[in-house]
Amino acid sequence: MLSQLLRQLFNSFGIFFRTIRAFFTRKLTGAWSRLRRITNVSRHATKVATETFQGAAAAMKKPTKRSDYIETKRLFISKSFLLLLGIGIVLLVLLIYFVVWPFLLSTFFTAKFYQGDEKLQDWSGRVIVYYDEEKKQPMYSGTLKDGVLQGRGKEYDENGLVIYDGNFVDGLRSGNGSCYEAGVLVYEGQFANGLYEGTGSLYEDGVLAYYGAFSAGLANGMGTAYADGAKCYEGAFVEGLYQGEGTQYYHDGTVKYKGSFEDGLYSGTGTSYYADGTRSYVGGFADGLREGEGTEYNEEGKVRYKGGFAAGLYEGSGSYYLNSGDVIQAEFAAGVTDGSIQWYRDGELWYEGGAENLTPDGFGTLYSDSGKAIYAGEFDQGTLDGSWLLTLTAQDLRAAFGEATLTETDSGTGFRIINKELELWALCSYQQEGSDPQVYEIWFQPEDDSAMVALLPWETGSDFNDWALIGHESTTQSASLSGSARYADGVVEGNWWLSRYIYEGYTCTGLSRSENGVPQQLHWVRTGQIPTGGAGTTDSNLAQAQERLDELMAALEGVGGGSGGSASASQGDVERMLGLMLTAQDGQDLMDALVDYYTYSQMATLLEESRTLMEQRLDEEQILLSRGQSSQAAVDALSEQVEDLDRLLTQYKASAQQGKLTATKLSKLDPSGYNIQAALLTFDPVSLKVSELYDAALTYAKAVAAQRYEVDTDQLELEVKTAVIDLNLDYEDILAAQKAVEQAQKTLETATTNYAKGTVDKAELYDAQCALNQAAADLYQAIGDFTHQANHLNTLSGGWIAQEQDWMADTFQVIFQSEIRRGEEAAAALEEERQEQEAQASQAIEEEAAQSAKPQASPSPQPAASASPTPSATPTAESAAPSASPARR
Repeated sequence: MLSQLLRQLFNSFGIFFRTIRAFFTRKLTGAWSRLRRITNVSRHATKVATETFQGAAAAMKKPTKRSDYIETKRLFISKSFLLLLGIGIVLLVLLIYFVVWPFLLSTFFTAKFYQGDEKLQDWSGRVIVYYDEEKKQPMYSGTLKDGVLQGRGKEYDENGLVIYDGNFVDGLRSGNGSCYEAGVLVYEGQFANGLYEGTGSLYEDGVLAYYGAFSAGLANGMGTAYADGAKCYEGAFVEGLYQGEGTQYYHDGTVKYKGSFEDGLYSGTGTSYYADGTRSYVGGFADGLREGEGTEYNEEGKVRYKGGFAAGLYEGSGSYYLNSGDVIQAEFAAGVTDGSIQWYRDGELWYEGGAENLTPDGFGTLYSDSGKAIYAGEFDQGTLDGSWLLTLTAQDLRAAFGEATLTETDSGTGFRIINKELELWALCSYQQEGSDPQVYEIWFQPEDDSAMVALLPWETGSDFNDWALIGHESTTQSASLSGSARYADGVVEGNWWLSRYIYEGYTCTGLSRSENGVPQQLHWVRTGQIPTGGAGTTDSNLAQAQERLDELMAALEGVGGGSGGSASASQGDVERMLGLMLTAQDGQDLMDALVDYYTYSQMATLLEESRTLMEQRLDEEQILLSRGQSSQAAVDALSEQVEDLDRLLTQYKASAQQGKLTATKLSKLDPSGYNIQAALLTFDPVSLKVSELYDAALTYAKAVAAQRYEVDTDQLELEVKTAVIDLNLDYEDILAAQKAVEQAQKTLETATTNYAKGTVDKAELYDAQCALNQAAADLYQAIGDFTHQANHLNTLSGGWIAQEQDWMADTFQVIFQSEIRRGEEAAAALEEERQEQEAQASQAIEEEAAQSAKPQASPSPQPAASASPTPSATPTAESAAPSASPARR
């Protein structure tokens, strides 16, 4: 029945459409006919419209006659029904298109839009939005609400690959989701406001790179980072970087670092580890590098270094631990020592001095187990510098051996100096006419179990070969050959392999027990035979230059070297003259006079040497002028230099003579007959304890005053501080002068060497010698000024400087004690005088009172003037002060 009903309904629709078609066909056919008949369309337009509306109205009326129906084969259908049905269908179509279809499309279907479509602005429903108008490249898909993505959705790149799959809130990624790049997963986790937020996993090339907390799109909070899938870090993050406490791992999961991080780098305190889990460092970090105090360990877990670090390198004070257990202490800069080290063995100092990084190099001192200095001299890359030792005189060698126990034996051609503690012996020539004994041969032969084996630092014969060839000029090597070793006592032992290196002026040989083995002994020898008599032949000019240099060095020896000017200068002669002084002021004046006499005499001697050289140059230049090989300007210049030296010599000699006269007047002794070098005094004023100095000055001033007058403490303190400042300035002048002497000496040595080679002329050599003489004179002047200032400060402090610097302290003590006693005696005399005056005044008052008590018969004539004594005034500071005021300079 239902099928029949549906069939009738479809038949009715067919009839309806056919009827409509027939109706409109007839109408159109009639209209076309009329149109052809009617030529004026506008004229009949109104009529046609009227008739049309009338026909429609008639059709809408209830049918009353047969013409109101449309006849089919079986049915009569009302025209009004057909018209209403048509209008209903049109309205239904419009309703479906504008209402029903959009509702179905937004609720049950997915709409597709081009990204520029205006409908997207307020569309709600499921959509796919495309980059292109052809809608082939999807841009995003999901559910829009008023044009904004809400809920689950996806975003695509221009290649159609998903770049995000997850939840949206107000068009932004929020909630759980996944991000992709080129189709590969890069993040999976929580989002907020379009950024990673909460807990998530970050991937690189599809492999997990991070899992943990996120904030504002970056790793923030606790999390774990991975490399190639393996855990590489676990700890705190800030803005995507390691920040705070965390642990870093090697690829195999072994801990690499544990401690503090900042901006992704090690910072703060932490511990780093080797790949096997052994600690490599514990201490401070900054910017990923070791910084501050820390301890470094070797691969075996033993301490390698403890001390300061900067930028990952050793910096500041630190201790380096050797595998042997020895410890090297030094100041480090940029990972290496500053040029000096202290090497300890079993807690005792073994070496102290110059170094190239951790290797003894340059000037240094070796100590024995008992703490004695057994060698102070040059080192060459970890061993003794034999080439330097060959340049020494025998006396220089003894000095270099310091406190070592030495044995000297005769060998026939010379004599041996044996240092048993250093296990070294030297063959020296006998003293020749005009020549001191010279070192000609050195043997270094440590026992196998000796501490001195460390001075054979090579691990292989190749290492020794490198040492011998690198850094040594004009080197040739003979092939290793078998031979024998000779010892200090003359014993000869065979079965040694000799590696011999020949240099300019000497030969060095390493002796080992096997071919190409590690040397166990070293031997240095000068080129040529040891002299057996005479001084040898030398170029006369070079010999004179060397003689002048030796004399100059002898004159400078001991000056500026410490208390009393020289450790070797005797103070006896100066003390003898100083002991004759009666007052502190006389003592100060005498020392000033002796200093002037000595320093200006030395300065005059130096300049006289220069004047002799300049005169010789002038004579030679005049000869050259006469031969036409020079100019008058050169002669005039030399003459002017000689005249300048004459003026300076006159000044120096006058000042020296004035000092001599003053010293003779005070002591009644001629200082030229005494050794007065000990009058000079030099020391570093930084070592002075100014507070103790002031206390000593105040104590001395009060003792001298002995209550005769009040000491002006403010003035005294100002004078002490001013004097100390002046002393520091004078000491700086000494240091500057010393540097000038050293530089001038180096220049002279270079000039002398070059003169011997013929690369410079005599004029340059003499100029260098004169410059050294002038620099030495300036040094004497600086030392003299310093001594004057120290002498004044010594008087001001009552001998405190002399006591501190061991500068004729006992003699000065006697003088200042005498000064104090004189002050006490003067104070006692003033007190006795005061008491006597008080007694006289008291007696006068008593007599006057007794006289007034007697009965008087008649007035008696009074004396013209009172004869009672008047007490004297209180002594002033000037009248009570001792002859030598402590505040006088």
